[in-house]
Amino acid sequence: MIEKGRYDYLYFFDLYKKVETLNKLDKEQEIIEGLLTLLKNHDYQSYKHTLIVEELSIELANEAGLSFEEIYLISNGAKLHDIGKLFVPSDVLKRQNNRFLNYKQYEILRKHAEMGVDIINSFTTPQGVLKVNPVYALIAEQHNIGGGLVLPTKEDLDRRHPLVPFITIADVLASTRDLGRTYQNTGNLLKIRDWIEDRFDRSVFPGSLRQPFNRLISKKRGQYFNSAT
Repeated sequence: MIEKGRYDYLYFFDLYKKVETLNKLDKEQEIIEGLLTLLKNHDYQSYKHTLIVEELSIELANEAGLSFEEIYLISNGAKLHDIGKLFVPSDVLKRQNNRFLNYKQYEILRKHAEMGVDIINSFTTPQGVLKVNPVYALIAEQHNIGGGLVLPTKEDLDRRHPLVPFITIADVLASTRDLGRTYQNTGNLLKIRDWIEDRFDRSVFPGSLRQPFNRLISKKRGQYFNSAT
């Protein structure tokens, strides 16, 4: 049996062929659900984290009064925001500490957004027309903008799709309250709120999301998530 923890090229070639097979499907939602099933089988923790991010981003979108159409895009975009992790070895995804990654492992992990874009854009008709909404690729590519330790540049913010901050904020909240992410310290909710409030003050996140975010935080007080179960 092939160990998923190793970067075994036979395992990932087989996974690549499974992704290719999904292109036989015509409906967007079937493709997305097929990709989520592959992620679930590859790394259950990443799959559960994805569902948590989806739930939180939808709640934030509802607090902000977005339309059904926008919430639909956010929901599917959240489902695919980390889909590039399909091609990251599970021992890297299950790391106990970021300091234990070697350069090659770090580079593979760092490129998961880029790999996600490639996966999403691979679903086309014989005429080259995308089978899924191109917004999902933008979300996969840009979901880290504003969520990292380094402040994004003005150019980063200018090119960011307006729905991306919903996924980014949900991702930060999920990641820092996730008991399953052993490589990351679980954060105090007030500290998380202050950290994101600082991002609002610096115009990293749209000011219009400040109150919806604070309402969401008040509802989540004391709540932790567990992507490992």
